[in-house]
Amino acid sequence: MFQTTLRWRKSFDVDGALTQTYPEKLFDSMGHIYGKDKEGRPVMYNIYGGNQDLKAIFSDVQLFLR
Repeated sequence: MFQTTLRWRKSFDVDGALTQTYPEKLFDSMGHIYGKDKEGRPVMYNIYGGNQDLKAIFSDVQLFLR
């Protein structure tokens, strides 16, 4: 499983996702950072629905996953 995870990380370019830019129009209003947990990690809530264009958000699944 560990080797499979390492291969996936390489093919998905997980580290590159940190520096990639994403369309603000689609994704800017989805996530809200609420604060930090006991370990100091950010707590983020993703909100789907309301006045968002969900078809556009989920139209490119690979982009959404990144």
